[in-house]
Amino acid sequence: MSEHDDSTETSESPPQSPKLGRLRKKPPTKLHAFGDIHGWAPGLITYLISHKLASISIDDKDLGSDGSVDEAAMAELFGRPKDGSEPSAGLRGFPRNPSPVNGEGHGSIRARWIADDDTAFVQIGDVFDRADHSEVACEILRQLIIDAPNRVFVLVGNHEQFM
Repeated sequence: MSEHDDSTETSESPPQSPKLGRLRKKPPTKLHAFGDIHGWAPGLITYLISHKLASISIDDKDLGSDGSVDEAAMAELFGRPKDGSEPSAGLRGFPRNPSPVNGEGHGSIRARWIADDDTAFVQIGDVFDRADHSEVACEILRQLIIDAPNRVFVLVGNHEQFM
């Protein structure tokens, strides 16, 4: 589990990196493998929360806890607005890329590893694709790799090999 509190970001700030997590001394005995996200961050978020692997918040909205996904928060962040406009997508506040893909985008992303020490997660490539939320999925995985350095792994798929 993450042992540090680094929750200083606001919904207007860009995603913040966690401090480097501790290395576990023993090898994992449970392995979760998840592949082919193809830019669909809601699927990744649902898997991580449902299996009690990570806590995730976006724009100061907790997306679930104790294995239960907050469907209302997910719909607010990723669902199509009632006016029929495109849902917010992309990240805001990054150097050399200040504007998001659609709408206001997402700014404050916080993903922290909460699984037991004997558990590991491997994402088996194809994080990116044409879906609207590739950057969000990538940022969640980036933070988890830092927070749980020898428990979270991301393999390069054919969608990443040319990036």
